[in-house]
Amino acid sequence: MNILVIGCGSIGRRHIKNLVSLGHQVFAADLSEENRKWVEENLKIKTYSDMQEAILLESIEVGWICTPPSSHIIIAKKLLEKKIHVFIEKPISDRTEGIRELVQYADEQKLKMAVGYNLRFNKGILKVKELLDSGTIGKIISARAVFGQYLPDWRPWQNYKESYTAKKSMGGGIILDGSHEIDYIRWLLGEVQNISCVARKISSLEVETEDNADIIYEFKGGAVANIHLDFVRRNYKRECEIVGEKGTIEFVFGERVTLIKAETPEKESWDIKEDHNETYLRETRNFLESIKTNRSPLVNAEEGLKSLRLALDAQRSAASGRTVRSKNLKTVIIVQARMSSKRLAGKSLMDICGKPVIWHVINRAKMAKEANEIVLAISTDKTDDPLEKFAKENGLNVFRGSLENVLQRYQKAAQAHNADIIVRITGDCPLIDPEIIDQTIDKFVNGTYNYVSNGEIPLADGFDVEVFSKEALEMANENAQAPEDREHVTPHIIRTQRTTHIANDPFFAEIHGSIDEEKDLLFVRKVYEHFNNESTGYRFTQKQIREFLEHEKRG
Repeated sequence: MNILVIGCGSIGRRHIKNLVSLGHQVFAADLSEENRKWVEENLKIKTYSDMQEAILLESIEVGWICTPPSSHIIIAKKLLEKKIHVFIEKPISDRTEGIRELVQYADEQKLKMAVGYNLRFNKGILKVKELLDSGTIGKIISARAVFGQYLPDWRPWQNYKESYTAKKSMGGGIILDGSHEIDYIRWLLGEVQNISCVARKISSLEVETEDNADIIYEFKGGAVANIHLDFVRRNYKRECEIVGEKGTIEFVFGERVTLIKAETPEKESWDIKEDHNETYLRETRNFLESIKTNRSPLVNAEEGLKSLRLALDAQRSAASGRTVRSKNLKTVIIVQARMSSKRLAGKSLMDICGKPVIWHVINRAKMAKEANEIVLAISTDKTDDPLEKFAKENGLNVFRGSLENVLQRYQKAAQAHNADIIVRITGDCPLIDPEIIDQTIDKFVNGTYNYVSNGEIPLADGFDVEVFSKEALEMANENAQAPEDREHVTPHIIRTQRTTHIANDPFFAEIHGSIDEEKDLLFVRKVYEHFNNESTGYRFTQKQIREFLEHEKRG
């Protein structure tokens, strides 16, 4: 394969050597003349100052990104647009913006993406994974992982103050640059629910970033893991201990894995000594083989994104000084609708600018960036058959449940779609603002409340969003008895759980944005006709609605 390595620092040079040793035609690109000269003289390959020129002249098939994290997504996008497979050194980026769109584009173009978490290919970590997967130590209770090494020793030939690790703007800091532990702990123990972190600069090293971090991850399965990271420790240390009900596994990097069973004092150990470069070679073979066989690499872009989110979750917790929820939790918007409304029967399929009301509700929900999935929850009553037909014709997720017991319908829909966080929107609110949906989700994720809404006075009818946890929904479904609790979904949650609200614009206290009667439909149609531009997906905000209504009132 013709492979272009972008970035000729220490990790770029390692990858160049490995790719050449595996028999590939390798080129390199770097803005630094000094780096290019070193590579040409020592590694004997052709280099370019302009990545685009290399792509044009050398028929590049695979791009290997070894630049600072802040530049990863920009470069990856350029490579994918040229139909080039992409390998990105960890972390995948220093922010999540743009990654989902990139992954979707790569999938559409049938291009492979991988992220360089080479510790997943370490003999010791692989042995630990084998022991855990076979249930050797039973249910996992806790884990502790440690990594520490003095930053000036990482790249002795470089002034550490000039490294991207020392610079916040380039995606540095021990949490992002030390995210190997975050990645392999998630790989071993599963998905994380809550995160607490203390991270700060403590040492006298001249860096802009945190040099110490202690992270506590609470996993969905109940286990708790502590990860300590620093680039202050003078002696290199990397190890992990996992405690289960039937025993303990100890991992010491480059030395051994030890199994201590609960029922016997005997220990079993495995020698895991190996050349550390072997992990990079296995990682490289895995990615290149995934291209040839059209299979997913072990650490694909989605995996890289999940580990990045956990690192950023830790940063959020440290900045706020409180426990936060993981942004890896699955957030599902459940839109409830029915055709048998007493005041305006059939309103869900009534026309607004050539599209049904429910189409507009779901279209605007899709604009929210913080949700993973949307489900239309309707009843099993035959009157809702047209809604199911609409959903299927438009490729929408649909769930059918009780007509009157809407609480149960929500709980079963959430369960069927593996939702961790539920966003409740009613199907008669086609003016719902995706920005408000995201703000409400963000408030929920960044706190410890079990319920967040924008339902605080003043009420903005037709713009209301409710966000709550799977646990709160399940508890309500199990315990709520009053008919109004089961018809309206959230009253029991509001009475019994920790709740908070985000403020509404008082202007909308007098506006009726939900469709309950014919006059409401006429009002919503008027708003849509003003913003009627299908080419932009009917994208307008609550703020723009206010500006339109104020202008109309004046004029």
